[in-house]
Amino acid sequence: RNLTGPRARKEFLQFLERCGLADRYTFFYMPCKEHRNVPAGFAFLNLVSAHDVHKLFVMVKSGFWREFLSDPQCKAPAMSYARFQGHEELSKHFSSSAVLHEQDPEKRPIF
Repeated sequence: RNLTGPRARKEFLQFLERCGLADRYTFFYMPCKEHRNVPAGFAFLNLVSAHDVHKLFVMVKSGFWREFLSDPQCKAPAMSYARFQGHEELSKHFSSSAVLHEQDPEKRPIF
């Protein structure tokens, strides 16, 4: 949560890369506000292992994320469990969603 601004998707993916987690997720989706070209402020992320989740948590809590945000006044990112857990549940839920057919590839989930 608290992933805001027009560059939020790019910044968060860069953050994952610098944390050593670029190849440690099987699903990523950052929804946009309906009828607007602005991220909704949160993302769904499925990491490969519990160790990866812990690593992301530590990196978020450490403040390392500040290097990747274009707005220095924004709130700190926050993590929480989603209603859908695991790659299979996320894939099932989003595979029937209109977001897969979004014209802009930046708005589609990454499997």
